[in-house]
Amino acid sequence: MQNEFQSASSLMDNKYKLLNDRFTEITDLYDGRPARPEDLELIQSLQEEVLTKEAAIKKAAEDMRFYKLELINREQSYNAMFGA
Repeated sequence: MQNEFQSASSLMDNKYKLLNDRFTEITDLYDGRPARPEDLELIQSLQEEVLTKEAAIKKAAEDMRFYKLELINREQSYNAMFGA
């Protein structure tokens, strides 16, 4: 009976090692798989969208600075012309 338990235990250990090795192999394959073309296209389009929005924000900030300076300039001209 003890020999049967030893052989069953040995068989289970071998089976566990094989399954664990197979699991490790499959997880490595899954982690190392190449990116899908749809995902790459989506990433590219999102990166382009981020660049265009960053450019729009930068332009808006420059326009805001220009208009603030223009407003100050007009106020100074108005005050110089009509007196403060």
